[in-house]
Amino acid sequence: MQLFAVVTGDVIDSKKHPDHLDALKERLPLLQTPGLYTPFRVSRGDEMQAVSDNPPLLPVIIRNLRYFCRPLDVRLGIGIGLIDNSQPGQNSWDMNGPAFVLARRALDSIKKSKVSETVLASEDPFFDRMFNMAYSLIDTVMNGWTPSQWEAVQAYEADRTYVKAASALKIAWQNVQKRCQAAKWDVIKKAEQDLAILIEERLLR
Repeated sequence: MQLFAVVTGDVIDSKKHPDHLDALKERLPLLQTPGLYTPFRVSRGDEMQAVSDNPPLLPVIIRNLRYFCRPLDVRLGIGIGLIDNSQPGQNSWDMNGPAFVLARRALDSIKKSKVSETVLASEDPFFDRMFNMAYSLIDTVMNGWTPSQWEAVQAYEADRTYVKAASALKIAWQNVQKRCQAAKWDVIKKAEQDLAILIEERLLR
C-alpha cells in the first residue's frame, strides 16, 4: 500500500503579522515544488497543509515551503502513513486517514515552540528518532540564514551553477558562492539527500 506524507504547519506568532499572513493565504496554493499530491492551503486561521505522494522529496518540500513563507516562521508537523480515499490536487483539509493523525501528533508536540522546528511521526519510532535528530540540526542551521543566503541557496539549487544563479540574482557569481558557503549549503544538501535515501530504504521498502 502506498504511503503518503502529510505536511501540516502553523505560523509562529501569527497575530503579530496579520498582513504577511493574509498575503500567504493568497499565494501559498501557488507554491510549485516537486512531490506535491495536493497544493498547500491555509485553514484554521494560521495553519497550512499539503500531501506528498513522494515522501523522499520531503526535505526539498520543507525547504521550499520555508522559503516561500518568509518572513514568517513556521512549525512543521509531518506524518508518513496511509490516507483514505483521495484524488490528486484536491484540498487536503477535506481528506483524512492515519497520516493526518500522525502529522497532527507531530505538530502538537511542538505547538509551544517559538522557533521554526520540524518534527515527523510515522509507525517506525526508530526512524522518527533519526529523522528528527537530523532535522533539529538542519533547522538550527537554516534558522540562521540571512535573506541573501536564502536567495543564493534557492537560486543555486534551481540553476545548478553559480554563474546562472548570479545572473538570476544580478550579482557576481563569487557572491553567490560565498553566500552558499556561509549558509553551509553543501552540508545541508548532503543531509537532505541522505534523509531521502533513509526514507526510501526504511519506510518505503
